Amino acid sequence: MRECIPLLQKNSLFKDSTPDEIEHMLNCLQAKTKSFTKGTYVYNVNEKTTNFGIVLSGSVIIEKQDYWGNTNIINHIGAPDLFGESLALGNNPFGMGIQVLTREKTEILFMDIQKLLTPCKSICSFHTKIIQNLVQSLANKNRFLNEKIQLVSRRTTKDKILSYLSEESMKSRDSIFSIPFNRQELADYLGVDRSALSATLSALKEEGFLDFYKNHFRLLKKTQN
Repeated sequence: MRECIPLLQKNSLFKDSTPDEIEHMLNCLQAKTKSFTKGTYVYNVNEKTTNFGIVLSGSVIIEKQDYWGNTNIINHIGAPDLFGESLALGNNPFGMGIQVLTREKTEILFMDIQKLLTPCKSICSFHTKIIQNLVQSLANKNRFLNEKIQLVSRRTTKDKILSYLSEESMKSRDSIFSIPFNRQELADYLGVDRSALSATLSALKEEGFLDFYKNHFRLLKKTQN
């Protein structure tokens, strides 16, 4: 378990924690790692759990399907990001309503939210710090979901694409960047038809807004009309 501590120091849950503090908390929370093959469901739609996870390697997609099987991708999670904390805190008798799927071979560190929220007998300062970090993480996830609502609420496919790519460019602090989605996944993330997405991307390329190859993009300076 100790070999993953340098990676965990980059995770928001262990912000400002020393290796010894992290090791202490992993033991306190009885953390366990589990490996998954590509295309495996980490959480199923009707499943209830108190576990949340940190991706140590690989990546997962959080998605939701409607009655007819149409998929909406909520988020992509890679190492060393946290996921499932709001699901573990929820108390929905019908399960999560969403599912988490691995995109590749993935290793995940699982912890029980109840052990995190219940102070240990020694009431260590590490425990208080990690709870504070968890609250901050939930606040950041809430902000992300609000931004996602604004994105998918845009009227046209063009507006959705440009808004999303603009945000990704700002995150990478470069006009040249890669996104974590293939075309179908991007369509599911933006809530648009795949053919409409491909057609709009081609049109934006011809109009000089951007250039791309697969999931690699370069934004070009062009003023929208």
